[in-house]
Amino acid sequence: HDMTYDEVVERLGTPKEVIISYYEQEDMDKLIEKAKVRRLLKNFLSIALAVLLVFLCYKAYIYQKTFEEVRDSKGGYFEETIEIK
Repeated sequence: HDMTYDEVVERLGTPKEVIISYYEQEDMDKLIEKAKVRRLLKNFLSIALAVLLVFLCYKAYIYQKTFEEVRDSKGGYFEETIEIK
């Protein structure tokens, strides 16, 4: 059967009470360790994303320079075809 929000609160408590109860039951050392792992993972992913972004910007710069060199080179030639119908 479907329960209303008030029935859930009556049975389990408010969301705030549930969170407080969870933290009271968890061992503080475990909570600190979880926080450290999350922080390390977040820092690692941030650094990896920054490195990837720098790499992609560098590759785009190199491709742009190569394109400009090919476009401006005097050694090549262009061929144009004109079709008359």
